[in-house]
Amino acid sequence: MPDLKCTAKNCINNYDSLCALTHIKVEGMHASSESETCCFSFSDHSSSFTNSVSDFTAYAAPETTVNCDAHKCVYNDSNICKAESICVHGDGAQECHETECASFKEK
Repeated sequence: MPDLKCTAKNCINNYDSLCALTHIKVEGMHASSESETCCFSFSDHSSSFTNSVSDFTAYAAPETTVNCDAHKCVYNDSNICKAESICVHGDGAQECHETECASFKEK
C-alpha cells in the first residue's frame, strides 16, 4: 500500500497532510494526465459534519490503500494503486473534482 501525502487541507480526512481514511478512491477512468484524475474520497471540511473528526484523526497514517480506476496509469494493477508513494493535490479544493492524483503516470 502506498504512502499517501495530501495537500487538500480543506478535506475533513486530512490531518497534517496524512489521510485518516484507511482507503481512498481515485477516479479518472479515461485520464491521460494527472489533471484528469481526482480523489473521490475528498470531503470538504466546511460542508461536512465535524463532531467526530477528532475521534478518527488519530488514525491518520501515511499508509493508505488506494482504489484507482485510472486505467491508463502505470501504477494501476487491477484497480489498486501499486505506487510506493502518491500525492493528492488539492490545496483550496472545495469539491472532489478540484483534487488530482499528482503521481499519475500514463502507460
